[in-house]
Amino acid sequence: MTPPQTVFYTAGLCGLTWCLLWFLLTTDDPEGHPCISKRELEHITQNRVKPERKESLKIPFLSIMSSRAILVLLLCSLANDYGLYVLLTEGPNFIANVLHKELTTVTIRAFRRRSGR
Repeated sequence: MTPPQTVFYTAGLCGLTWCLLWFLLTTDDPEGHPCISKRELEHITQNRVKPERKESLKIPFLSIMSSRAILVLLLCSLANDYGLYVLLTEGPNFIANVLHKELTTVTIRAFRRRSGR
């Protein structure tokens, strides 16, 4: 296993561990929690106020999606994604055909400059 693969396996293992702990240690109510003491449970149940909802709240999707702020954010995100796509797809072509450089030598030089070698 190479070091770049190790990073991904480690991140995946951390995520699975967190998920397992989350499913084992979380509950919807304090009464079902496995690690709570009787004193804590009494304190929580005596001082808890459960809100009563008579009607469900409706989310105004149309007014949200037509607001000026959301439209500007959408436009900025589309422009950013387009610019990134152009750089990723046409950047190597520009380096090879316009600058007449080999992509492997350019990346090796950039890596050496960044790492201080």
